[in-house]
Amino acid sequence: MNKYEQTHMDMAYLIGRHSPCVKRKVGAVLVRDNRVIATGYNGTEPDTNNCCEDEHGETLPGVIHAEINLFSFCTEHEIDCEGCDLYVTLMPCGECAREIIGRRVKNVYYSQASSSSSDTKDALWCHLIECKRI
Repeated sequence: MNKYEQTHMDMAYLIGRHSPCVKRKVGAVLVRDNRVIATGYNGTEPDTNNCCEDEHGETLPGVIHAEINLFSFCTEHEIDCEGCDLYVTLMPCGECAREIIGRRVKNVYYSQASSSSSDTKDALWCHLIECKRI
């Protein structure tokens, strides 16, 4: 891992600390030419109860993933994601992988595996998107 990869992953963890979720705080950082251009973290929709888990600790269905929050920001501010690198603290799920593919992100770097890691990796690799655990 080079110094930029470490720095960007560290930033993803710092951004994730903003998440109101208790069980899993996820951060995402979008990078172009080693410069951060957008960030996101998992949480609830604006102006809603900032509760991400039910009384049993299970994630509620309305929680928005860090990657989706990041891409929503990019859409709102007309930021082109094509050719960028995405650093995320948790391996993206299938829904997020489809968004990553659609946005033409070049590389995905993640820190923690998830239950859907192998399926997500396969989907990304099929679209020539490098997916690397760091």
